[in-house]
Amino acid sequence: AGVYAKLLLYTMELRMCAITLAGLIGTYLNVLALSLLFLLFASWLAYVTFEDTPQGKTIFTSYGVTLYQMFVLFTTSNNPDVWVPAYKISRWYSLFFIVYVLLGVYFLTNLILAVIYDSFKEQFAKQLVQVDSIRKNILQKAFDLIDTNNRGYLDREQCISLLNELNKYRGPYQKPQGKILN
Repeated sequence: AGVYAKLLLYTMELRMCAITLAGLIGTYLNVLALSLLFLLFASWLAYVTFEDTPQGKTIFTSYGVTLYQMFVLFTTSNNPDVWVPAYKISRWYSLFFIVYVLLGVYFLTNLILAVIYDSFKEQFAKQLVQVDSIRKNILQKAFDLIDTNNRGYLDREQCISLLNELNKYRGPYQKPQGKILN
């Protein structure tokens, strides 16, 4: 865990991504609440609808079990297994499960993905604007330090002085070079 924390702290892009994700907690909670409400309502409806059928007696024995089975069905891990007993009684019962899977998997999951993606994109754009503003501010301060005559531009001597100074720090493993121009 310590290695991951160091990587997160020392890599600016990962740090920005982590801050963006932390800023989306409200969106995550809204999406989680929507999914939970859908699951709770569909489970209650399944429990009440199939209470006196073989489906209710074998698979939906209690509301907790029904909630679990409907959650697993939401992931389509046990798709035909859950509703086969109801289908054997009446083909109309399968309509409930087909609508549930269509709404859950193809509508709700896509809605969740779209909301999270849009929120992430919006939050990330705000961070990029903030970073760009800070960068411009720092560059303006650096330019003001170099422009000692307050003319709004650098003359030849100031440019040569700047390049000579920058040439001293070409890389972390290179020794400083001599002057570029005299």
